[in-house]
Amino acid sequence: MFIKVLDFLKLSVQDSETITRLYEDSRLTSIHYKERLIKFKNSTKCGGYIQYSETKTWNGIEFCFCSNHLDIKIKPHYLFNDWKHNADDFSIADCVQTLWLLVNEFNLSPTDLRVMQIEYGFNFISPIPVQDLIASLEYHERNRFDSSNDGLKFSKVSGKVSPRGTLSRYKRIKLYAKGIQQPLYADENLIRFEIHSDRTNFIESLGIYTLKDILEYHPYEILANSLREEFQKILFLDYDNSCNNLTQSEKKKVQEFNNPRHWYRAIQAHRNTFNNNKKSYLNLLDKTGENIHRKLHILVNEKIEKLLKPCAILTPSENINLVQF
Repeated sequence: MFIKVLDFLKLSVQDSETITRLYEDSRLTSIHYKERLIKFKNSTKCGGYIQYSETKTWNGIEFCFCSNHLDIKIKPHYLFNDWKHNADDFSIADCVQTLWLLVNEFNLSPTDLRVMQIEYGFNFISPIPVQDLIASLEYHERNRFDSSNDGLKFSKVSGKVSPRGTLSRYKRIKLYAKGIQQPLYADENLIRFEIHSDRTNFIESLGIYTLKDILEYHPYEILANSLREEFQKILFLDYDNSCNNLTQSEKKKVQEFNNPRHWYRAIQAHRNTFNNNKKSYLNLLDKTGENIHRKLHILVNEKIEKLLKPCAILTPSENINLVQF
């Protein structure tokens, strides 16, 4: 099991003096400039106004300057590894120290950096071939897993779907084959499980409001427990279960449960039908002694306990450089 929590942050800055100071910082390199016309809405006026945005970068961190605010996008684990990969261990202490590098380098106030987007998760070695585990993903809660649109092979995402068919941005659950994505740095069966949100009401429910919160230990306990709880809501279809210790009728029931269409119909039925069917399925798998859910939950719990072991969180005055720039 590999320690890895915080993977991506988008931080928003509203203070005009800070924005101007960073925009004029010669260390930032401009990589993109864009202008677009924003038409007036709900107004008798004709026309609109020009909105600009310019993206600058420093050591892989993006500074996106907009008309009235600044967004800072950072991938702490990649930064820690000098942008080579994010497939290895990345402890809470490593993460906090990496974020302090940004704060200290640009003399920023952590309380002025509001967290607008977050991605957190962990890596683990699948107990079965990674392709098979991804193929067995069926539901998170009552939301079906579908192939993600990120271009990665063996990658699935789940979340609530709007009436228009768009995936909710409140909370998305994703699993993908990290070992296939980064074969030079990872075991071929390495899996990445992550949660993504760009809704502040969800982020704040994790006890995270500004960067200051992420520089402390407590929110990582909440993140870790969130990962454990969300992972336990996943339904895997255990296609390769040998069905030992089951009667013929029970084996037939497992075959029925292993049909994705069965779960689609359960979703369309009474609200309790899906949950009752899932409970029955897991009980049958437990009876075989080969329940893939139990194996995975043990791995996840071991990972969470390892992650939450007491660690030293250095203060700004104790901060040391962990990354070579």
